[in-house]
Amino acid sequence: MQITSLTVVNFRAITRIELRNLPPSVVIAGPNGCGKSCVFDAIRLLKSVYGGYQPNEWQSWFGEFQINLNQRQGELLPLFQDRSRPLEVAVDIVLAPSEVKYLRREAESLLKDQAWKDVVPEAANWRYIGATPLAAQLRAHQPEVERHTQKAMPEFLADLEKQIHCASLTIHPDGAIKTAPSRVLELVFSIYDTQHIGIIDYHGPNRNYGREQIGGINLNIESSEQRMRQHALYNYTSKYANLKSEMAGGYIRQLLAHQANADLPTDDKLTETLKELFATFFPGKEFLGPQPTEDGRLMFPVRTPNGAQHDIDELSSGEKEVLYGYLRLRNEAPRNSVLLIDEPELHLNPRLISGLASFYHRNLGRALGSQLWLVTHSDTLIREAVGQKDFVVYHMQPPGQSDVPNQVSPVQANEDLDRVVIDLIGDLAAYRPGAKLVIFEGGGDSEFDVRMTSTLFPEFRGSVNAISGGDKRRVADLYEILDRARSAGQLPVKVYAVTDSDGESSSGPRAPALLQWDVYHIENYLLEPPFIRQVLRDINALPPDLDSDDAILAALCACAQETVPYLVAHRLRSLANSTILECVTLGFDPGTTDAAVTISEAISRSRQRINDVVDSTLRKDLIEQQAGQFNREVHAQLSTNEWKKTFRGRDILRRFIGKYGQGLRYEPFRDLIIARMRDADYKPGGMKAVVDQILTDVWTSGKQATHR
Repeated sequence: MQITSLTVVNFRAITRIELRNLPPSVVIAGPNGCGKSCVFDAIRLLKSVYGGYQPNEWQSWFGEFQINLNQRQGELLPLFQDRSRPLEVAVDIVLAPSEVKYLRREAESLLKDQAWKDVVPEAANWRYIGATPLAAQLRAHQPEVERHTQKAMPEFLADLEKQIHCASLTIHPDGAIKTAPSRVLELVFSIYDTQHIGIIDYHGPNRNYGREQIGGINLNIESSEQRMRQHALYNYTSKYANLKSEMAGGYIRQLLAHQANADLPTDDKLTETLKELFATFFPGKEFLGPQPTEDGRLMFPVRTPNGAQHDIDELSSGEKEVLYGYLRLRNEAPRNSVLLIDEPELHLNPRLISGLASFYHRNLGRALGSQLWLVTHSDTLIREAVGQKDFVVYHMQPPGQSDVPNQVSPVQANEDLDRVVIDLIGDLAAYRPGAKLVIFEGGGDSEFDVRMTSTLFPEFRGSVNAISGGDKRRVADLYEILDRARSAGQLPVKVYAVTDSDGESSSGPRAPALLQWDVYHIENYLLEPPFIRQVLRDINALPPDLDSDDAILAALCACAQETVPYLVAHRLRSLANSTILECVTLGFDPGTTDAAVTISEAISRSRQRINDVVDSTLRKDLIEQQAGQFNREVHAQLSTNEWKKTFRGRDILRRFIGKYGQGLRYEPFRDLIIARMRDADYKPGGMKAVVDQILTDVWTSGKQATHR
């Protein structure tokens, strides 16, 4: 089951939203009060009107909002933004092929169960209608149930042939309610069978994780299913209780099954996934899985970086948010479902949020065929989701702030992202006291070097405090000031600086912690044909003549060749600039009695030196000779792959995306390459050398710092 479109009109904070052609993962972002959570409320209302996982489920929705329908009709009016217009909610649902196959195969049985609930409402609590001992009820109602079933069967099977199933709800201010008929959705929304039919599962923003003492372990799968059925859409605060008991029950059931059949696999996929979760979000900590003890207890230990162990109950609120939230979803294993998660970043700082959306999509969405809906305030999560395959990010405006009728607009990988981030809150970088401080060169995109390094090297992100320091000169000055303070014992952290090489040789003495990438720009590390080809394919911009790594490399080389005049001009300009600056010396004796005369003489001497070099080193013919030499050097580099290091990588990528990107801007194209490298766990060699040097450097505070 997947929602492919959603329309909500005049519902609480929503004036009108329309979402179309929805992919497997949907992210809704926006400022407080814009109505993001109302989207989930509308979906839950529509679902409960058509069918419930428990009797009278729709009443639970109104009860959550303290609306008493037994009183006057005016109780409904708070749901309307404009009380003179009707409230509307409509969705288009597409069922998975396996769901359609199951419904067709079990149609008679499912319709008969539904008929029993219609004919005998008290039968709604029976788990198996055919097993009831109420012979009198069977004798009295069996014929009517059969008639209901046979009458509904043709309409149901015909409805099942549709590709898209539409559900809609209209509530008028006078209380009149209208729904669109759909036999299939009435049945689907009433079935709680997560292995065959998808469910709609809601995780609200009020989540608490208490400690749990394991007592008796219930191995009855049906009782666990009944408990999860009750909390699927409502009473969600109880979703996260008894998780350790459920893990223990699953562990023991697996042991019993293996005892009965030794050929069954002994590996626990859930435990392995939780170990991956720890490696992704809690570097240094390791979940050891359920561990039986000699005295008959079952422990759930977590190993810390120093080798100590503690129970999962001792995790922080943020760690429990990631672990328990995922554990609840994964324990249900809801296949082909719609998962609604409100504020997944709850209790989390930006370090933990990074990678969360991709992890959920990979292990819950793609692995189980489910659709993921996230409502968030986190710009970290948004930056991760924008531009990713199978994700769409919507920015939601507060009602009345735009002339456009639709409150939501899709965020493309362009300047819209900046507008979203400005409207959001809470982008505070996490600080690690005592960790090494690394200053990166900023440039035009001041945070890019930090972001790229942290994305490709998550262990680096988790071990240092990385900041952007501006241009290369400013980075060097900032490094010098901070390192001097560290040497004086005023700063208890080791300081490093990392800049682009900008085509400069590393001749001359350098501070051991003043580092350079071994390429012209950090973007040179992105000139990798396999990942560029993958990005072009993802954005449907890969022409047939570029569908090979060699073709991509040739196209990049052609773009590099186009930058030769600019590269040569830049080198000539740098040469002339440094030569002239060396001629300017304005120093003089500070004890002089006539400073004006002395400084004037210094200026005259500098002018004479400049005239001398202009007439010698910087003569036109010599500059032309130097230009010819530079041209020969760069063309020689084009004949090998050396140009990937020595040419201006940023300019090459800009030209490449301008030719083949079909209108996509440079920045999102660059970010998509990084995302694909991250997914492949690719770490450029030159970057890895610098990162490893920083991470393995042994140091102590103050003047005793040593370098490795």
